[in-house]
Amino acid sequence: MKAFAILVLAMVFSIPALAANCPDLMQEIDDRLAAGPALEMDEVERVIELRTEGEIAHQTGDHGDATEALEEAIAILDAAE
Repeated sequence: MKAFAILVLAMVFSIPALAANCPDLMQEIDDRLAAGPALEMDEVERVIELRTEGEIAHQTGDHGDATEALEEAIAILDAAE
């Protein structure tokens, strides 16, 4: 029972951390897109699509999915460097 309580507390405190991280990830994507990365047009479109999905998930409170989409967009940008 004690382990379960610790697990629940860890989850409760990690959700706000994920929520706070989303805007930073979105800003990083925006800044990197503005810098004109060396991406193909379909890659740029995918990054924008993932960024949009991440923002929508963040706004609806699904911060796990938001972080996943935003990190995938950043991975595409990283691969272009």
